[in-house]
Amino acid sequence: MTRAGDEWRVPAFEVQALDATGAGDAFAAGFIAGVWHGWPLDQTARLANAVGALCVTGLGATGHMSSMPDTLAFMQSARLKTS
Repeated sequence: MTRAGDEWRVPAFEVQALDATGAGDAFAAGFIAGVWHGWPLDQTARLANAVGALCVTGLGATGHMSSMPDTLAFMQSARLKTS
């Protein structure tokens, strides 16, 4: 994660996207979960990216929603996009 002034950039996770339906809602849910847990902004943003990334790997708005432990494991093992 990089910060320039008031702008934050968080790399996306590399996934094979099947359907983008619900990706924004999933991202928002991940962000809310991080805030609810009291996590720092960088960790909250990474969680939001992971939840959104996992969502697009299935079909429909809830195609691939994962548990918190599974999402955290994905965050540790998944590759980040470099560009």
